[in-house]
Amino acid sequence: ETGTTLAAGEPLPLFGKNVPRTTNNHAANPGPPVAVAAEPAIEQDASPAGRSDHPQYSLAEERYESAEMRLIGQLHTSYLLLEDKEHLLIIDQHAAQERLLYEKLKKQHAEGGMVRQTLLFPVVVEVSAEELQIVEQFGADMEQLGLDLQHFGGESLLIKEVPALLGALEPEAILRSLIARFSERNTAKGRKKIDRVEEVFAEMACKAAIKANHSLSRIEMEHLLQQMRAADIFSHCPHGRPVFKRFSRSEIEKWFHRT
Repeated sequence: ETGTTLAAGEPLPLFGKNVPRTTNNHAANPGPPVAVAAEPAIEQDASPAGRSDHPQYSLAEERYESAEMRLIGQLHTSYLLLEDKEHLLIIDQHAAQERLLYEKLKKQHAEGGMVRQTLLFPVVVEVSAEELQIVEQFGADMEQLGLDLQHFGGESLLIKEVPALLGALEPEAILRSLIARFSERNTAKGRKKIDRVEEVFAEMACKAAIKANHSLSRIEMEHLLQQMRAADIFSHCPHGRPVFKRFSRSEIEKWFHRT
């Protein structure tokens, strides 16, 4: 087994807004739906409105702990605001989910079981002769990354499955990104395979993560915070940008000359 295929109609992880294009390959004998590891479903009553308990937020050089944080809301449809008695926390929603996706992709790949989404309508992509050569050369590597490709005659490729965590992306965009990355291997001697894979995951996570200027419901905000708490890895995104900034009450009071 190279991966697990989501059952028909099963919502994608993350926020559930993107309806997956899936098909059930076992319709005659359907078993229980395949659960995506470490990806809790959104619960309507998961926590009281406006509350979010966070045992810790970690930076590489320090550790901040608070028994209780309160979700204030969303700022500029890009940042989540939380508070306790002594701090204000500002979270970049895109950077946070980008890091979470990156870690999940790495984990699935390392465990040899990329969870896949079978496309209800396979996508045909026209490529150049050079791109086709790259696919033929690195087809096994792309398969390990969760992409199911078939030669469709001439310079056409058929995409049948994609990584489930990247289901919000267009299949062609995933393929072309992989081709670009593997093409770089031919011109960059000495690069380790693991470095190339992590670069692919970082790029894909960035493209698939929720964007700035995207309005979230309170349930979606709480769900993202739950994932951050469960993962305990979110100080920086894969490209080095900070996920959150913390301000103490004393800092804020200095802004307004209250100290």
